[in-house]
Amino acid sequence: LTGVRSKDIRKLAIDSLIDDRLRADAARQAGIKLSEEQLQAAMKEFAAARKMTVKQMMAGLRRSGITRQAMIDLVENQAAFREAMRQRFVARATPTDSEIEAEQSLGLGTPGLNVRLAELVIPVAERGELRTAKLVEKLYDDLSRGASFAAAVRKYSRAPTASRGGDVGWMPLDRLPPSIGSEIAVLKPGQITRPINVPKAVVILKLVDSKPLAADAAKASDVEVTVGRLIVPLKADASETDIAAARVEADKLTASLKSCSEVEAKRGEYGKGSGIEGPVKLTALPEAERNAIARLNAGQVSAPVRTSSGMSVLVVCARSGGVDPEAIKRIRDRLFQERMISFAQGFLQELRRDAVIEYR
Repeated sequence: LTGVRSKDIRKLAIDSLIDDRLRADAARQAGIKLSEEQLQAAMKEFAAARKMTVKQMMAGLRRSGITRQAMIDLVENQAAFREAMRQRFVARATPTDSEIEAEQSLGLGTPGLNVRLAELVIPVAERGELRTAKLVEKLYDDLSRGASFAAAVRKYSRAPTASRGGDVGWMPLDRLPPSIGSEIAVLKPGQITRPINVPKAVVILKLVDSKPLAADAAKASDVEVTVGRLIVPLKADASETDIAAARVEADKLTASLKSCSEVEAKRGEYGKGSGIEGPVKLTALPEAERNAIARLNAGQVSAPVRTSSGMSVLVVCARSGGVDPEAIKRIRDRLFQERMISFAQGFLQELRRDAVIEYR
């Protein structure tokens, strides 16, 4: 790497070798031994992730002076470690049905997004923590003031995407880790995230473009709900004092309301429009109410919602439709993989902390 100090390159190499040895030891202690079929599948997966066939990958390694056996050992260690982690954490990483339902409902209030991102990845080992922090602070300030993101990527990024200006391509927003997705969700095209710390690097992301996911909107239109609604009435020209008083009363309702039968019993005590409605399409509800209950399951109560009639509190009496088996599978797989990666990284850190490492 241009400009990388030799001692930093040596440290990166040593850290990588230590991690490889720790992974191999963990897999061996777990009794993991890959079959020939599993090893070949791991080799294909490793090559495919780099947009190559195994044959192309091996040819490139030969030109670089890396032996076939060295690559096989690397891939085998990584695959065996993944299997060891799967066996160790599978129960904890497997999402429950309620977690999948909650995740699925995130896209029902408003259409989902496809986002096109560019990344600027600065490894900490190249400059050390202090110099990296200072560089990132300056870059973030310059980029926020309109400096060229592509130019910064070409000069500083060490990710494989650097050769194409950091372009990561299009992806659904909900495929990103929640901590990063929440940063991207509030950006407009052309804006950047704050610096994000990831293992061994700091990343700044740029939202290049975004577009709605039509499939998500279609799922929302398939959902039917029956809702109970109690309205604390307010005039259109209500004063701030009256609005505040209505919100206090609505907050108490949210805390005390338990079921739709209570809504039916109390409807006469509240404003016009109170009572049970449905079943109706989720998309047929006013936007504020739709967004308030989009993430709720049957039996749950919304936070107070300001509407033209006053301050509404809603209970989801029943909910149906919007079930997409393929979408559920994608959500389950994504949650499982995110958790497995997190557990494996944490386990590897524990191994490093407890290991006795001799430098010779």
